[in-house]
Formats: sequence, structure tokens, C-alpha cells
Amino acid sequence: MIHKKSIALFDIDKTIFNQHSFFPASKFLIERGLFSSETWPKIDGELKKYNDKLQTYSYTANKLLNIFGEALSGKNYDEVLNAVRDFFNQNQDCFYEYFRNILPVLKQTHEIIS
Repeated sequence: MIHKKSIALFDIDKTIFNQHSFFPASKFLIERGLFSSETWPKIDGELKKYNDKLQTYSYTANKLLNIFGEALSGKNYDEVLNAVRDFFNQNQDCFYEYFRNILPVLKQTHEIIS
């Protein structure tokens, strides 16, 4: 008999992780040498325009995703995946306590994809 597990989907930022992971994860990938050092000034520039109310959230989010996508272009998938896993493993304390508590319970009945 095949036992099927359910899945539980969570948004990461500010839902299970107590900050916006995009910015520290981008810095982490730069430090690892997976993104060029020119990536951060581009990200920071868009964030400043948003904070100064020069552009909308939606526009800024799209610009940031484009910058991230350009930085990912030509990179080895497994290297990036491993680096991102390392980032989240090194920042486990940023996951909300409720999530850290519920994860072992979910593992009993749900497939965990990380």
C-alpha cells in the first residue's frame, strides 16, 4: 500500500522567517562569490528609491527580481541551492518559534521540501 503524505505550504518572509530574506540572502550569495559584488549596489539603489517613495512596491519588487535573476544567470543550480540552504541553516534563529515548534509535528504527516 502506498502512503501519501500531505503538503503544507508556507510563505517565508514575515510568515515563518522574521525578516525579508531577500536582502540578507543576496548579501550571502555575494559573499559566497555566486553573485558579483556589483549586485548589491543595484539592489540597494532600488530599495532606496522605494523607501524614498519614488517607486511603488510592485515596481520595486519586479526590479529586485530582475536583478536577482540577472545575478543567477549562468550559475550552477546545485551550487546556488546549497548556498541558499546554508544561508537558512545559518539563520535558523530567524525562524519564528511557532514554526520551529510545528515543523517536527508536520514532518510526521507531511512531506517537507527544503
